[in-house]
Amino acid sequence: MSWPEVKLSKVIEYIRGVTFKPSQKMEPYSEGSVVCFTTANVQDELDITKLTAIEETVVKNDERFIRPGDLLISSANSWDLVGKTIHVPDLDYKATAGGFIGIIRPTNIDSRYLYYWITSSESQVKIRHLGRKTTNISNLSIPRFLNLKIPLPSLDEQKRIASILDKADEIKRASVKTKELKKMMIDCIFREMFGEYFADDKHAMEIENVANFIDYRGKTPPRVQAGIPLINAKCVRPGYFLKEKIDFIEKDTYSKIMTRGYPVIGDVLFTTEGATMGYTCRIPEGFDEFSVGQRLITLQTKENYNSIVLEYMLNSIEVQGKINQSATGSAAKGIRSARFAKIRIPCPPIDLQNKFASIVRKIERSNLGNISDYSTNLANSLTQEILT
Repeated sequence: MSWPEVKLSKVIEYIRGVTFKPSQKMEPYSEGSVVCFTTANVQDELDITKLTAIEETVVKNDERFIRPGDLLISSANSWDLVGKTIHVPDLDYKATAGGFIGIIRPTNIDSRYLYYWITSSESQVKIRHLGRKTTNISNLSIPRFLNLKIPLPSLDEQKRIASILDKADEIKRASVKTKELKKMMIDCIFREMFGEYFADDKHAMEIENVANFIDYRGKTPPRVQAGIPLINAKCVRPGYFLKEKIDFIEKDTYSKIMTRGYPVIGDVLFTTEGATMGYTCRIPEGFDEFSVGQRLITLQTKENYNSIVLEYMLNSIEVQGKINQSATGSAAKGIRSARFAKIRIPCPPIDLQNKFASIVRKIERSNLGNISDYSTNLANSLTQEILT
């Protein structure tokens, strides 16, 4: 489709988030406070499970209060998370954005159309490459971001496109709910089979005694539009994997960097730092060659442990609690590999583990799972097709 293109600066206003001191934090919803969204709130949608609030007087002008139709973009984060964007739903409380977040305010463009364009896979790749990298963080270049060109059909056409993509998004969300129902079923079975092993430490072992570590942290290979898949931290969710978040590296780069071991399908991925620290899932089927990027440790289980059981153990509330206790940092938590390796987790008999793994595989390979994946892929493809 051929529409005129304009710079983002012509259709949006970019508003930087506010900075504040620890002493200016308050209880959310208390008198004189305002909710302040941080990178932890900018997930696949607005996540309000962990809210920060600050003194309202910190917000010096009204334009920094979030308005209906605003978008939030992560402007300073790890390379693979910078540019992550959400459309803010209607709020029944005052809110602003923190220093690592930018407010995108549509001025001459439909906000939903803008949201779908920014979050499309092609736009996200472009935005990530606008970042200025330091040692551990990438900062979005706002001038370069505002210079990006966006296709601009008529306002009526923008609304029509946004309506189509809203329906596609509903399909995608319904497929996610299907996965969540299956996960709830498996969680119940997991508790029934292994609940007693959490109560007695004599059945526990340190993680380093049940799995070998493959750690490629510290290496940041350049990304390309197509090539060898690079699994990044955005792909890893608690108990499931997002294929649409994969990056790519060149074949020559892959051959040079894969010196610490080769992850394989079924290995367990663990996120070591950032807002998603502790997120754990298995590497799914569907890859030939692939690599694993920063902020992730790959766990290859030993003979005494099943990788499916390890995934559910690490995602359990008990082990997640231990992980958080062992983590360091305030704004961006992280856990060192050596400390993670020493965390003790239940080690049930391997026959019982294998029985659970067999049940999980049967549930995962049911038709509902295939329909769910198909619906998600269809929604993502439709978004890309319409906007390019």
